[in-house]
Amino acid sequence: MIDGYDEIFAARGREVVDRIIFEVARLLEGDLRTRDFVGRCRDDTFGAILPETTAATANALAVRLRLTIASSCFGGLDDPVDLTVSVGVANRAAESEKTPAELTDEARDKCYEANREGGNRVRGASINPGVRVGTAELSDPFEEGRY
Repeated sequence: MIDGYDEIFAARGREVVDRIIFEVARLLEGDLRTRDFVGRCRDDTFGAILPETTAATANALAVRLRLTIASSCFGGLDDPVDLTVSVGVANRAAESEKTPAELTDEARDKCYEANREGGNRVRGASINPGVRVGTAELSDPFEEGRY
């Protein structure tokens, strides 16, 4: 979820917001594997399906994307916009009976939770105790060649 989307839209207009959406989508697609899927769910919200991905890897990817977006400039050189995003991660373990709708609801709820807490956060799937979700302190599976 793009934090402050409505305010950006009101202040900058549709043309700038459309450019931002395109740039965010391109960034998201560029950081995913060919078997992953990303799409726009609502005006301010994207969703991704990451098959055969552990909760830890999905959380690490979410943190990485959040940091990439926060450190990028959007909207073009004429009217740059700094963005942050709130991210929710849900995971379906092999033995889980969660439906796609339940996973979508869980990820959406976590996304809203991150946004309510001030944005620029990741609220993730349950993983091993001691791993702090939502920070850059997670090991990066990309650098370790696991993703």
